[in-house]
Amino acid sequence: ARLTGLRPRPKFRHGLKVPAPNDRTILCSYYCSQQNTFTGKLAEEIFDTVFHETREIAAGPPAPPA
Repeated sequence: ARLTGLRPRPKFRHGLKVPAPNDRTILCSYYCSQQNTFTGKLAEEIFDTVFHETREIAAGPPAPPA
């Protein structure tokens, strides 16, 4: 919240997408620690989903049909 100016501070949830100032999006994710991977909190498929979402956000909205 301090860096983004978001108030109230969003409650963390894996996969949460939060609109931020300047047309940015914050995408929340657990990090790859042994604890998160060994407990199943963050499996490879779940982490892959975060990267897929990140690519979609970076690509921007689809272009309107011509």
